[in-house]
Amino acid sequence: MERTVPTVWYVKKCALGALVCCLSELMLLAIAAALMLNGTIGEERVGAAGLAAAALAAFSGCMVGGGRTSRRTAMVLACAASGWLLVQVIGFAIGGALVPERSLAAAGAMLVGAGAALVTGGRKKRKKRNGAKTRRARR
Repeated sequence: MERTVPTVWYVKKCALGALVCCLSELMLLAIAAALMLNGTIGEERVGAAGLAAAALAAFSGCMVGGGRTSRRTAMVLACAASGWLLVQVIGFAIGGALVPERSLAAAGAMLVGAGAALVTGGRKKRKKRNGAKTRRARR
């Protein structure tokens, strides 16, 4: 009989990835705000810093959410989409309005981060050899 993974497990992994994405983006934006107040980052670079924070946050959330699963591509995309949606809802709740251009730019940056997570992650474990090399080394 074949073992199946319950759907709840995938939902929990996706929620964990979205939570990591949100928290890491909040942390990176706080660092960018501190650097801007310090004078290290100029005001003209605020948009680029926000997009870089979104891409790095999506990368970290997708690496956490997409790890150790057979459906890696679907999980990474679901983590990126849920992270983007969560960030947009929080931004709407705090700011009161959404700017479509900024929302689409953040979605693009998060897709770049998710793509980087797909490319860099997902390395499967190597199969162990049957010991032929160790037998040869003993001789």
